[in-house]
Amino acid sequence: MALRIKTKRILENTMVPGAVRILLAAAAFALLAVCSADASQGREPRRKMIVVLADHTALHDWLTPELPNLRGAMKRGAPGLMAVRMGAAPRTVDPDEGEAVPDTLYITDVKRRAGAHLSISAGAPAVQNKKARLAFPVYDSFAGRPVRRLYRDITGVPAPLIGIVNLGMARTAHGDGSVWKARPGLLGETLKNNGIRAAAVGNSDCRSRTSRLGTVLAADRNGFVARGSVGDAMSLGTPRQDDCCRADMDRLAEQVRKWHALSDFLVVEFCDTACASQWHIGEGDGGRPFMPYMTGPMRRLDALLGQILDEADLETTQIVILSPTPSVRDYAMKRALAPVLFVGNGVPQGGAVPAARSTRRPGLVVNLDLATHITRYFGIEPPADFMGADIAFVKRRAPITYLRNFAARNTFVESHGFLLRRAVTLHTVMILLCAFALFMKRPGAETWRQRLKFPMLFTMSVYLGFLLVAAFGGVRSDAGFYMILIGMCAAAAAAAHSAGSAARGLIILCGAYTVAIALDQVAGGPLIKNSVMGYFPQRGARFYGIGNEYAGALISAPVFLYGLLLDGEQRAAGGARRAFPFVFAFLVFVCASPFWGANFGATVSCSTAYLVMALLARGWRMRWFHIPLAALIAILALAFMALLDSLLPGGDSHVGELARRMMQSGGIQEAVDIAWRKIAVNLRLMRVPVWSALFVVNLAFSILFLTRAPGRVRLAFERAPGVRRALAASLAGALMALAANDSGLVTAAVALCLPVLAVFLFAFERKAGASRAG
Repeated sequence: MALRIKTKRILENTMVPGAVRILLAAAAFALLAVCSADASQGREPRRKMIVVLADHTALHDWLTPELPNLRGAMKRGAPGLMAVRMGAAPRTVDPDEGEAVPDTLYITDVKRRAGAHLSISAGAPAVQNKKARLAFPVYDSFAGRPVRRLYRDITGVPAPLIGIVNLGMARTAHGDGSVWKARPGLLGETLKNNGIRAAAVGNSDCRSRTSRLGTVLAADRNGFVARGSVGDAMSLGTPRQDDCCRADMDRLAEQVRKWHALSDFLVVEFCDTACASQWHIGEGDGGRPFMPYMTGPMRRLDALLGQILDEADLETTQIVILSPTPSVRDYAMKRALAPVLFVGNGVPQGGAVPAARSTRRPGLVVNLDLATHITRYFGIEPPADFMGADIAFVKRRAPITYLRNFAARNTFVESHGFLLRRAVTLHTVMILLCAFALFMKRPGAETWRQRLKFPMLFTMSVYLGFLLVAAFGGVRSDAGFYMILIGMCAAAAAAAHSAGSAARGLIILCGAYTVAIALDQVAGGPLIKNSVMGYFPQRGARFYGIGNEYAGALISAPVFLYGLLLDGEQRAAGGARRAFPFVFAFLVFVCASPFWGANFGATVSCSTAYLVMALLARGWRMRWFHIPLAALIAILALAFMALLDSLLPGGDSHVGELARRMMQSGGIQEAVDIAWRKIAVNLRLMRVPVWSALFVVNLAFSILFLTRAPGRVRLAFERAPGVRRALAASLAGALMALAANDSGLVTAAVALCLPVLAVFLFAFERKAGASRAG
């Protein structure tokens, strides 16, 4: 328009006849129209994204029949599940400054929610900061003081004239204090620096509580959002009677329409259903009966989503709907998978689920992946601090059914994990103590020693049974699961017991462990992903690769197999000497490869154990300095592999990512932080009685057998010198696992179970002239 006015004025001031001026004006306007058409045709439409936060909702809430818009979006989009990663929760419950907090339930929940939101905005696990819910327009006031002044006191910079400020995020501008040194607001900062206009709309206010965590995803590291609308105008004065939420849906829909047109990245915070649930739980003296409180909020969410889908251009806009934290009911039942949905630009039209290499499971992503996905969507290279992976979309027949089965199977497995892990460790400790008690008795206990052999073999087969029982994925009943588990462990123990000797039985067990774990990893880990002794997506510790328990089995099983074969016939010993260097190299490669094991601690500990065993098999005399020497060689080799992995495009191993972050941002401090995190986790595990007891008992027996072996053990070592070498190599690997793995206590405890029980088996075995030894 300005160009047209300017052109008209130039023509009017030009001393030419009127007809000529008319012709020149027509030519100028025609040229302008042609240029404008060419420019509009060559310009790519600007991408947009709308993120709708429907907190504390579950997958079964989204599948309610009364939600036509949400169910329709799930059919034509890509629904999935999301694992929540956040920093450690504070244990203290203290009221907010300047506010009376009669219901501590809500404040405790806000801490958990804040950690989830901050983790998304930082792209790394962030510690909880309940003050991150304190977001206000700059002209507002809080606790009797102007927000502008509070913001200036916190950040040291003047408050902007317009916009939204988050007072809690401003306090964490330089890191949140977690071991990850997460920087909340890095997502918003990255978008702002690249010209992406971010906005935040809506509250989750409940009763008299301010709760505006949606601003966390759009704010920069100083807690500032240039666009959007939050505050009391977005909430009703009186909560609704049906669900006690205060979201003003008419005002919210109006502001979504306004800021969608004026921004590229819009965060819409819908009402938080946890407010309603805790209102009903804590209301009155005895508490009101728990009511079905999800019907009202979910219908309003469905109506809001229908308006967004009608107004947004899905050719240029991607809509992401997610629950940053699980529902209150699911969290109480230790279910930590929340729903997520992608619709619109870049998403297949139905029949797909999201997938990321952070989990390597179709349909499952991590909340840390969202920051990487958002930046990639806008064509921005993610910062090195982002720990998440790119989100892709893979085809799946009947995605809803697939997700339901996935959640049900995972919940079933994890519901037994807590009990079985402790039951197995306690059982192992008791078997070891019983074996030691019978070991120290006089020859009159020989009958009991022989009777204890099968229970010992059963105990040694438990982890193998836990791995193989995962092949029966259709089992959903507790009775069927335990019958199959016990039957497989008993079958493995019977096969080893019927072999005729302790050496042959242990060869069967060690060979089965080695082959089963290696083949499962090469196949993509279908068994360990569903094993009770595997890793739990609900807790988000590990999603693929070799878990801690099976890393311990992979330390000792191949080593003992090698030692027993060396003690066998001459042909078997010669074949073992020629073949096992390649076997050890292959197993180390399985542990280290980012597409299989992807476990740095397991790689270092296995390499240490294998190298020590190889040296001992060649006649080297064991010295304590061999352990750190072997570990140093393994670490140097892995450092070289990590460097190569960080330079390769698409490298995704944990070690490669660490090397990349060290080179791009963190420096050596990044490695120091990781080491401190591993030490902190091991110290925390030391307080778990079952694991610490199992490790201490196994470690004490290992040192006793290697330094001051009783007479019966010395005779066993004389009959089978490979057993002593394997015990020494396993101890070296276990100690290295304790130092190199963040859950090394678990790995070390499991790695020593098989060797110690094997020594007892050999000591109990009847031999000519040795039945009354010791």
